Amino acid sequence: MTKLFYSIGFVLTLSLASVFSQDESKASASDASPEHVEAIKALFTVMKIEETMSSTMGAGLDPQLNQMKQMGIGPDAIVKMKTEMMTFLEEVMAWDTLEDEMIQIYADAFTVDELNTITAFYETPAGQKVVSTMPELTMKGMMLGQKRVQDNMPKLQARIMPIIQAEQAKQK
Repeated sequence: MTKLFYSIGFVLTLSLASVFSQDESKASASDASPEHVEAIKALFTVMKIEETMSSTMGAGLDPQLNQMKQMGIGPDAIVKMKTEMMTFLEEVMAWDTLEDEMIQIYADAFTVDELNTITAFYETPAGQKVVSTMPELTMKGMMLGQKRVQDNMPKLQARIMPIIQAEQAKQK
């Protein structure tokens, strides 16, 4: 049972880390110039970022839930966990709570001219295709990464077990 809870915690951590990384030490969006904020918001609109985040989060849970099925978790529990996980993610990852920090992340990464160029691309049919396919591509990439890690877990365990054992020996 403890192993199950560690697995669930690990899965949630990976899900959140793979979907969005945040540096909470960053300043707020108010540090960006009004022109910068306007350019970023225009980009977010054309990228449909709020919608994309929502669908990516939902899609990102499926591989983890499938892994839980393989661990012997029953279908009713899987449905309940998915509901709780989605509710949790919707609470902590709500766009209105992230927008200012996301604006600052983009302000730190791009100039106004770069943002305008990126926005112009996303306004094209090819750019909109990127927007519409990104959640699926992200999910496939996450599944690939998860499978790769899972397939190689014995190698990782062999590497970290001596470290864990050494640490446990120190504590005795």
